[in-house]
Amino acid sequence: MPEANINAFSCDVTKVEAIKLGAQKARSVFGDVTILINNAGVVSGKSLLDANDQEMEHTMKVNTLALLHTTREFLPAMIRNKKGHIVTIASLGGIIGISGA
Repeated sequence: MPEANINAFSCDVTKVEAIKLGAQKARSVFGDVTILINNAGVVSGKSLLDANDQEMEHTMKVNTLALLHTTREFLPAMIRNKKGHIVTIASLGGIIGISGA
């Protein structure tokens, strides 16, 4: 059986500097990244009126801002190389309303 070449990176996507550092690590190992899969997501399970400010800000950082920051890190090389794909995975909540989400 051939040897597997697997690399894993941990990154707190709520912190822009962590995203930048993670992107630098990925580029140092792989070179220009040609596939980015945005798949981070959280839900508090609370209604708008029950969630506190910190919970709402955390949700926005993970579910919205993180994908914008990760895309901004890798998109320039994809454009320059005329090669690449960005996949953003969202939940069913984008199609139908989900109580508590």
